[in-house]
Amino acid sequence: MSERNPSYVGVSGIVNPEQQARILEIGNENGLTASRRLLIGVKAVHKTQWLDTENKYGDQWYPVGKQIHDVLDPELNTFNVAQMYYDPDILTLNPTYALKFMQRVQKRMGSALHAVQFDMLPYPERPMTYTPLFTQLAEHGYESIVQCHVGAMKTGPRLAIETLKRVSPHLGYVLFDSSHGRGLEMNPDALLPFLDAAYNDRDFAESGTNFGVAGGLDAVAVDTHMRRITAHFPDVSWDAEGRMHESDDGSLAMDVVRDYLDASARTIS
Repeated sequence: MSERNPSYVGVSGIVNPEQQARILEIGNENGLTASRRLLIGVKAVHKTQWLDTENKYGDQWYPVGKQIHDVLDPELNTFNVAQMYYDPDILTLNPTYALKFMQRVQKRMGSALHAVQFDMLPYPERPMTYTPLFTQLAEHGYESIVQCHVGAMKTGPRLAIETLKRVSPHLGYVLFDSSHGRGLEMNPDALLPFLDAAYNDRDFAESGTNFGVAGGLDAVAVDTHMRRITAHFPDVSWDAEGRMHESDDGSLAMDVVRDYLDASARTIS
């Protein structure tokens, strides 16, 4: 068995190095970084990074075009992740789209990029289609995160996990998210069976794959729901986004971020 990839706590929707630096400062102050990677998520979706146009959430949440190059400081000790979303129709019509899109984001982010997360990757329908993406990431030293979202979770833990393993043997992390942007409260009872099956899977143990959860997280949810989950799986990772962006322009509400990170530090300790 391989040692599992290190656990993280994440904040997503970063658009400038000042936010990155402040999040790292908070994590250092409350001791979070002593035991967890601090994941910094940068949104890289079809409209903003393939079409290079602003989407409905604005550029204070989703950097547009080459703006993404200046979002992060590569010298700061954070785990920097491009969170990609492919257009499902173009995936079907253009066999080169997925790889070219990923390569574009890698080039734009440069040395600041450590991993790529595939949000809502439609792996249940065509799992082997995406194997080259994960193979290339591994060959070039990038880590990978694939989201197991509500649609894939409907098949149940065992089938979802078997399908994930058909995607690639190079999955660094699997992120279980039964809400996926719908604003639903996190439901530990829905997530625990998936984590149980994943952590007890021999193939995932041998590959070093680790696991995370997301959906509906803020300080209160971490203090309640994540405590239930970490009681069973202390090495689980988690990530927050939607509830961190409470400002009118979509930017991070840093007071909310601080409360969330402080709650995360309490939960881990």
